[in-house]
Amino acid sequence: MYHNRIKKRIELVGIKNGTLAALVGLQAPKLSIWLKGRCELPPAMMKKIDGTLSDLVSLQKCFPVLLKQHVGKKIIGLDCDFCQSDVSQQ
Repeated sequence: MYHNRIKKRIELVGIKNGTLAALVGLQAPKLSIWLKGRCELPPAMMKKIDGTLSDLVSLQKCFPVLLKQHVGKKIIGLDCDFCQSDVSQQ
């Protein structure tokens, strides 16, 4: 039941299945079917999914950006000199 543990981790990270699928190079429907337990993935792909989720958790610790929201909207809301200068140039 490895797919159940991965499904819970996806929810904790807050990433959409389609986004994760794109990051690991997998078709979104294939990931969805696997998460439901209806098919198997090669061990290498499962390891890649696990590693990507671990990397995202590490990234969230360094940069606390919610992945559920559109990244552009979140960046515009940041209060830093770089972001303000970048937004003002548009």
